[in-house]
Amino acid sequence: MRNDDGVYLLVCRYCAWSDVRGAEGVPVPEPIEPAPADHRVLFYDSEPELLGHLSRLVADSVLADASCLLITTPEHRAGLRHGTEGRTLLLAGRRHAVELDAQDTLGLFLRDGRPDRELFEQTVGTVVRRVAAAGRPVHAYGEMVALLWAQGAVRAALELEALWNGLQREVSFSLLCAYPSRDVDRQGRHGRARICDHHTALAA
Repeated sequence: MRNDDGVYLLVCRYCAWSDVRGAEGVPVPEPIEPAPADHRVLFYDSEPELLGHLSRLVADSVLADASCLLITTPEHRAGLRHGTEGRTLLLAGRRHAVELDAQDTLGLFLRDGRPDRELFEQTVGTVVRRVAAAGRPVHAYGEMVALLWAQGAVRAALELEALWNGLQREVSFSLLCAYPSRDVDRQGRHGRARICDHHTALAA
C-alpha cells in the first residue's frame, strides 16, 4: 500500500517481514489473484521435518480417498520409504499415487533455463488433469521450485509458482511446495516474502 507521502509499505501476509520503500523508481508487485484451491508453502530446517510433512500429506490422501501426486528428488522418495512413512506411501501406491522425478520433470518444460508455459501445460498440466479426471480430490507436492531456487534461478522458481497458480484456476487440486530455509535465506530478507506472494498459506 502507499501513503500520502508517496511511500510504499510492503507487508508479507505470512512471514514476519515488512519493508518501506520510496515510490521513485521502485516497482511494486501487484498481488496475485487468490487461487481457488489451497497452495501452501513450507520452509523447512531439516530433512526429518520435511519427510514428516510429506508423510502426513500422503496419509491425509489415503484417509480422504484422494489421489496423491508427488514430484520429488530421489533422496526424498527414498526417505519416504523408510519406517512409517514407507508403509504409508506403500498403501497410497496401491491406491491412487503418482510419483515423478523433480529434476527429470523440470527438464521437460524448461527452455533456456526458464519455465515455458506451453511446455508446462503439455507435461505437468497433462498429468494433473489426468489425475483429477478420476473424480477424486488431488493432493500434490512439488519441489521443482526448490531445485531452481537452490541453483540461484530465483526468477525461474517464481515463474514456475505462477504457472502452478494458473493451473489451479483451471483444475481443482491442493498443492504443497517446500523450500529449505537455508537456500531461501541466502537470497536475503526478502526471499520468503517473494515466495509467500505466490501462496495462499504457510504449511503448519
